[in-house]
Formats: sequence, structure tokens, C-alpha cells
Amino acid sequence: MSSNNAEVRRVVPPNEAMTEGSNGTSTHTPQTFEPAEIVKPSGEPILEALHLKKDFPLRAIKLFGPAQAVHAVEDTSLALYPGKATALVGESGSGKTTVARLLGRLYELTSGEIRFKGVPVTKGHGAMRIYRRHVQYIFQDPFSSLNPVHGVRYHLARSLRLYGYVRNADEERQQILALLERVNLTPAEHFIDKFPHQLSGGQRQRVAIARTLAVRPSVILADEPVSMLDVSIRLDILNLLLRLKDEDGLAFLFITHDIASARYFAEETLVMYAGQLVEGGPTEEVIQQPQHPYSQLLLSAAPDPDTMGHRQAAKMAVDMGNGTEARVNTGEAIPYVRGEPPSLINPPGGCRFHPRCPYAMPVCSQYRPPRTDLGNGHWTHCFLYSKREEAPEKDRVVP
Repeated sequence: MSSNNAEVRRVVPPNEAMTEGSNGTSTHTPQTFEPAEIVKPSGEPILEALHLKKDFPLRAIKLFGPAQAVHAVEDTSLALYPGKATALVGESGSGKTTVARLLGRLYELTSGEIRFKGVPVTKGHGAMRIYRRHVQYIFQDPFSSLNPVHGVRYHLARSLRLYGYVRNADEERQQILALLERVNLTPAEHFIDKFPHQLSGGQRQRVAIARTLAVRPSVILADEPVSMLDVSIRLDILNLLLRLKDEDGLAFLFITHDIASARYFAEETLVMYAGQLVEGGPTEEVIQQPQHPYSQLLLSAAPDPDTMGHRQAAKMAVDMGNGTEARVNTGEAIPYVRGEPPSLINPPGGCRFHPRCPYAMPVCSQYRPPRTDLGNGHWTHCFLYSKREEAPEKDRVVP
């Protein structure tokens, strides 16, 4: 990377290692960890996904008719920028993790394209090795992502050795201690020889984050990194990730079903339902003014003492047959949505949310809604904000 577009930052932890000088006296050698070249924020995305599609074929034998598959991700596009975090939110089974694993090349694409720094990512051992050096993954469960028969030293040293960042055992130890310092595992000497079962959940996740940092990535795909941690430790981990994002100019894809975490962590939020993106834009706008009915449903599910009574009234109104929404004393109509997410083996045609949507129209089952820009980077896929004529003919559902 040219010096015009990047700068190198050296991180020196507060404590220093003791080494013996040539004259027999003890000297202080700083423990240093030198991250990758830091990409300054710019208008160009560092990682792009264009029209991603992922089908998982079913293994069941079917004598007649076409083979079946789980249509996990459909026509999904997104972009990640240096120094910024994008949150991908949605309920369980919506395809969030599948998108992250496609970007991490843990799954092969059914169709679509991934670009890193504007260049399409190709197959091949050499190309994948370079790509995975820049794009790293933080898994949801820190215990299962660490090998229980190896200690902390092994997990961090392996990454450093694979990419040639250390030349001898002394350098290896210094960089491992520096990595542990960066993720606030102090004193580092106390943790370097521990095994995963000797650590708490938060400490294990910090080791997993340190392993990710060891290869000097540019992009981090964080798959619900705090969902399996105690509530008391979640904020510390989020603050750690925010600090690393700002210090190293990292691009983050932050996957979560927790709206509060997305609002705290990410500048941009994308909403996913049944394998399709339905809304996206600046986090505050998406959360404060959700436009797609599913986004409104997702936000209404977040606990809010001020509206709990109103939501219960809306539910009772539907249960009594008084329609799909109730008007509360504030004058605001609160929709109440029935049903469950659809099967992705035979998903609904058109907008996949239309069987549950209180505002569904006939066109919603006939065409997939086009993207409608709402201003200030906010957009949605919904016929409430566009006309049928704006939908491409290729998105028409074939009977």
C-alpha cells in the first residue's frame, strides 16, 4: 500500500519486558506490536458484496421435480468502509451469519461477487491466503473457536508464524504479550500460558480478538461477538472493539439481533429478513424512523416501558378481531404482526415479508420491491414508497 493512502502506527503497551544487555546489566526492551498499515477513511469501500446469493442444496432424494435447496441469501449487496462499522440486524434465521461467512469465504458463493479494494476476489490458495490475511472473523462462541488442548500462546503464535511476523522466540513472546495488552488482558504474563478452560467467557473472547489482530487485518467480521457473554462484560468488549476500530482504521461488519448494541456500535445499520435486505441507512435514522414494516416490527420488539401498555392493547385489538392495528391515546397506530418467518426452502414470492405484513398489497406478492432512496443515505425495499412500474420485469414472480 502506498504511503499516500496509509500510515503505520506502532502500539507500545504500558509495561516493558526485561532483557539482559551486552554488558551484563538489565535493560528495558519495549514490547511492541505493529499493526497493519492503517487505511485512512475515504469515500471508497474496502470490501464490497454485489448481489450475493447462497443456496444450500438439500440431501434428500427426490425422484420427481427439481432438487430442493435452502435459499439462505438472495440478492444481497453491501459495502464496508475503513474506520466505520456496519451493523447487520434481523431475527434468528434471517441469513446474517451466512452473509458474514460468505464475506469471510468460509462458504462458496452460489452467485454474486466480492471485491476487496475494488478488485474481484478470486479462488486459489495464494489469493485466499492474502484475502484472509486482510479479512478476519470473530466467532460468536469464544470457547468453540479456541482449541481446548492448546494454550493462549499457541493460538496467537500460530497466526504470527503463518504470516511471517516473527523471526525468533523472543520476538514471538514480545508480540504475544503486546497483543494481550491491546485487548486488556493484564498482566499479560499471567495469561500467556493459560488454557481456554481456565479463562472466563469474556477473557476467551478477548483472546479470540487478539488472534484476529495478530494478522494485521483491514476488515473484521464480528458475528454476534457479545451475545454469549455476561451482560456486565458486553459493554467492555464493545468499547474494546470501538477503540481498535478507531486506532487501526478497521472496517467492521457487526452482526447482531440486539438493536441497542447496533445503535451503540455502528454508524450504518442494515435490516435483513428471510435472506433479503429490506432497509438500510445511518443507524440513528433507521432506528428512530424505520420505514419498512419489518423494521418497525423489529424495533417494536425491543423492550420499552413507555409503550408496553400500548403494544398489549394493539395485540388485544387484533385478538378481538378489530383489525391489524390499534390506535392508542397518543394517536399513533401500532401494527401488530402475526405469523412466523417463512420457510426458506419455498420462500414467498415478491416481498418475503408480505404474508405477515399488515400493509400488504397484491403487488407485494407479484414483484420484489425495488430499492427506494429516502434521502440522507436511507433506503428501503417496500411498495409503500414506490410504484409497481418501478420494479424491474426480471423481479416479477413467475406463477
